[in-house]
Amino acid sequence: YIFLKNIRTTIIIGLSIPISLIASFILLFFNDVTLNILTLGGLALAVGMLVDSAIVVLENIYRYNSEGYSREESAILGASEVATAITASTITTVAVFIPIVFVEGVVGTIFRDFALTVTLSMLASLAVSLTLIPMLSSKIMRVNLQDEKTEKRKLSGVYNFFDNIYLKLEAFYKKTLVKGLKNRRRTVLLALLVFIVSILSLTNVGVEFLPATDEGSLIVNVGVPPTTSIEKTDQAVIEVETLLADIEEVETISTNISNRGSISVVLDPISERDRSTSEVAEDVREMSKDIAGVDISVTEPSNTAAIGSANPISISIKGEELTVLEEISQEIKEILESVDGTREVVTSLSDSVPEIEVRVKKQIAASYGLSPAAVASNVRNSAAGTTVTRLKSEGNEIDIVIRDSSNITDSLNNFRYMDISTPAGTNVPLSQIADIELITGPRTINRNNQERVVTVTSDIVDRDLNLILDDLREELADYEIPGGYAYELGGENEEIVDAFQQLALALILAIVLIYMVMASQFESLLYPFIIMFTIPLAFGGGALGLFVSRRSLSVTGLIGVIILSGIVVNNGIVLIDYINTLRRSGKDRYEAITTAGPIRLRPILMTTLTTIIGLLPLALGIGEGSELIAPIGSVVIGGLSLATVLTLVFVPVMYTLLDDLSIKIKSKLFKKDKETSEVD
Repeated sequence: YIFLKNIRTTIIIGLSIPISLIASFILLFFNDVTLNILTLGGLALAVGMLVDSAIVVLENIYRYNSEGYSREESAILGASEVATAITASTITTVAVFIPIVFVEGVVGTIFRDFALTVTLSMLASLAVSLTLIPMLSSKIMRVNLQDEKTEKRKLSGVYNFFDNIYLKLEAFYKKTLVKGLKNRRRTVLLALLVFIVSILSLTNVGVEFLPATDEGSLIVNVGVPPTTSIEKTDQAVIEVETLLADIEEVETISTNISNRGSISVVLDPISERDRSTSEVAEDVREMSKDIAGVDISVTEPSNTAAIGSANPISISIKGEELTVLEEISQEIKEILESVDGTREVVTSLSDSVPEIEVRVKKQIAASYGLSPAAVASNVRNSAAGTTVTRLKSEGNEIDIVIRDSSNITDSLNNFRYMDISTPAGTNVPLSQIADIELITGPRTINRNNQERVVTVTSDIVDRDLNLILDDLREELADYEIPGGYAYELGGENEEIVDAFQQLALALILAIVLIYMVMASQFESLLYPFIIMFTIPLAFGGGALGLFVSRRSLSVTGLIGVIILSGIVVNNGIVLIDYINTLRRSGKDRYEAITTAGPIRLRPILMTTLTTIIGLLPLALGIGEGSELIAPIGSVVIGGLSLATVLTLVFVPVMYTLLDDLSIKIKSKLFKKDKETSEVD
């Protein structure tokens, strides 16, 4: 409305959004795609782009109508003139999502529906732009005569304000374009400098697999020594609950007590609290660190943690002897705890449980005719019982178990005097033929390639994963591990490397597809190559977007980069297509460029601003769970903003440079052919 100053045209564009979305829902229904955070995020991303094609078509129809053509003629001429350009620009946007569909693993599974949602939305918007928009324009568009426009502007200071800004901007752009064409080398160097500075901003941006979502819940684990009674465990848990109750953001607390305490904490909705879940978790750690006799850990359940690795840092230690592995894991745990930014460092042996170790005295047992296996069988049957038959009742089977009635598992003393049956038919106390000791042992013993493995894991807070890993590697370089034992770093970093490699290949394939689409549109290999120069400029803007929004580079951010490569070429397509149209009509190259630039400035600014404004809610991370896809908004807004500013001058300059090169090559080839024909 600000650009066209016509309520009817604004209504036409406004109608294209719900109609395109409804068409998208129909397509999603037939493709069995559900509504979730990612597909709704895809629709949120698409909303900003749905009107791009419609705006280009409508603006061109509006221009023809303003020049005196009838509504029907304006609709036909305006839509047909840009039909090829908007079809190509939509296909380039859709093309970037094709490689995402073929990405394997977790990333492909997560973002496949996201890619399909955006693709279907864009195709629906293209159909609306080429059919509904021209039809509505031919029926309801009405452009006021010039004198009526002038009178209307006099009545409205708002019109004058925006008109003055746009006219000044248009004049400034034309002046800058002319200056850029006269100083082509400086323009290219300036664009290169901006790109380098923008990319360097990534050095201050962290790296992560997927952004953590604020789920508004915490799990507080209260660890106690294995022999602690349930009453004392309960007292320790109550002490922690008292601390939690004093935290303003805590809404509900529920507790489960067994051999340890587990407290589930639900916080107020994110809109009703000033602190994030991470900040509350850090507060709980600080408040509970002085509670004596307990080991307290705080974890934040997250959808992204369930998708990827549960632990950002994981160190696997391999070897044979469990006692040696335990010593090594404790030493590595201490090293990891000393690294700034690590939290909740635990080993897979930390969660030990009390168990009774029975070591059979083989010679004494043999004198009673008992083997170690026979003793083990006796102990198992006495402690757990023996299933002698099954009772069938109404289709159900119930085990009938015979068990010793002397409560041998109630105490260690009862267990010591368990009766063991001998082949001679007599009974002997277990303590007479075996040494019995109460020890603690691991819940599970993991193996990898037939080697025992113990893992040391850690969460991170307030620090980039790569910086923590660099410090950790430096510390571990001085650690001497015993012979026959080895360790390796894993966790989230391993997933990041794998995902980034796959997405890098997807990005390369997307760029190739974009080039192929543009080459088929322009029927030239040169003009698409000119437009492709906008992609690295957009990457620099995407890096700046992450830097300004203080978000880490993640899988989601790289998806944004891939999407950006398909969006950013649209402005170049519209501009180059019109330059070629003017040149075919008889204008020379310089006149065609200086005419096409200012004429295409309005639709380029309109489509860019609508996309950016449409993505703002996504980039701001409004709503619970929005953190997962917010980096896409940051990357696309940053990349599109920088690329649009540079494209308006840089692309025309590259157009002239490569056109000169093409002319030079053709003239050399023509001269060579001429010389060859003269010799003949």
